[in-house]
Amino acid sequence: MLEPTRRIAVAVAGACALACTSSAPRPAGREASVDEARVDEASEIERPGPRELLVERASPDGSFTAEWWGHAPVYEPHESPYPIEYGIEGLWFRFADPPERLRFRPRGTLHFSDWQTDVIAPDGRRLVLLQDRFGPYHVVAAERLRDYLRGEAEPDQVIGWETRSPGAFVPVHGPIRWIDAATIEVLYDSETPERRRYALVDASGG
Repeated sequence: MLEPTRRIAVAVAGACALACTSSAPRPAGREASVDEARVDEASEIERPGPRELLVERASPDGSFTAEWWGHAPVYEPHESPYPIEYGIEGLWFRFADPPERLRFRPRGTLHFSDWQTDVIAPDGRRLVLLQDRFGPYHVVAAERLRDYLRGEAEPDQVIGWETRSPGAFVPVHGPIRWIDAATIEVLYDSETPERRRYALVDASGG
């Protein structure tokens, strides 16, 4: 018969063995904090934090790739799937030579339904980037994109709803449609939606 102290030791050992089996829940490992996982804002060459890559579009010549990061929208089984764009939290551009990833920072506020992924012209020479849900759009030559993202170059062209007085009505600037490599159609969304076409300046700044 076991002595009381030995019975206690055996009981403790047995409990430990039971708790340490593969069927028992294990303590979760420490996850990296958001700060630890966040991208280095100075160089932006690392993965953009804890986000997922949702959409990517490469330029025709492969010199850069537009990457939209965020978290895939979550919906209930009885609901229709939400557009993947609804999960976008930011846009980055990954350059091939030299390798670098730079973030696009709109000058206003883009809501979850404002992100557009068809921003690169069919010939890859221009990009059209919405700055705020009420505009404007910046047209940027691909050859100056890196400088633009660094804040070292202005857009080649600014497109948006023309207003003549402060506080005047401005519609939501909806998605663009490429008519050809040098022409876009913009949807101005309001109670009476309107579409307008714009000729873009030469990609070399002419």
